[in-house]
Amino acid sequence: MLPPVFRLDETKDLGIDLGQSFVCCVIHSGLPATSGLLFHLRSISARFVRVLSHVYGMRGRAVAPAIRFRPSRLIFFTLLLAGTSGALETKPAYAQDRGAFPLDKPRERRSGLIIGISTGPAFVAASGYPNSAVKTGDPRYYAASGVVVGSSSTFMIMGALADYLNFGFWFGGGSGENSDWKLTSGGGGVRVEVFPLFSVVPKLRDLGISGQFGVGAAEMKAKHGPSPGADGVQSFIATGAFYEFRIFDLWGTHFTLAPQVEYQAIFSEPFSQHGAAAGVRLALYGGP
Repeated sequence: MLPPVFRLDETKDLGIDLGQSFVCCVIHSGLPATSGLLFHLRSISARFVRVLSHVYGMRGRAVAPAIRFRPSRLIFFTLLLAGTSGALETKPAYAQDRGAFPLDKPRERRSGLIIGISTGPAFVAASGYPNSAVKTGDPRYYAASGVVVGSSSTFMIMGALADYLNFGFWFGGGSGENSDWKLTSGGGGVRVEVFPLFSVVPKLRDLGISGQFGVGAAEMKAKHGPSPGADGVQSFIATGAFYEFRIFDLWGTHFTLAPQVEYQAIFSEPFSQHGAAAGVRLALYGGP
């Protein structure tokens, strides 16, 4: 008859006591979940091998539920440890593929805080009624400016979220006049700039499309005559296109200059204004 185990499992990792002839491996649920777990599992496997070296046969009962020794169970236990070790030492899929996410890629053209201004001539036309519930819709108070030549300026503070995406805020306004009317407008809101061809057509990677959304106020005053003109607080929408040229770098930042064209619209129930602007956009990027 083969002798029982005479080695005490002092750490209680394997659930073996003096005089027992059965090996029961218990992995506690409170083990660490990182490299400490790997070390602990390997320690258990080492003790397991040492215990087997003293075992010539397996018989009897254990305090834990009885599990009779079979070679297939030892092979399974070994494969389990090997698989656990590989899983712990292998980086998670999201960590291995993290560089695949566009926002995590190293920047090539745009990064950091953006401070910019755009300005240029504008051609605007406005029409409507005074901002009064009594006068709105009354033909006697309707006014139209015709084409007015003026200028438009926008100041922007944004962040370069990626090489192909800028997002932030804007505020600005414009003015113009002709022989009969004087127009003024101003507003503010959010601004989005995208560079849709950045990864598709490298030669056009600096071609941008802008969008502005917010609230604007506009006023149309008659330069002569009794007309009360028109005014109101309205929604503001603008969209345009520009092409950035990197002009110089300075202390880890860089400046860009871009010619641009833009369509602007201010509209509400009593009053609306539409215009086209052309000019330049100067921007300082806070990163390289």
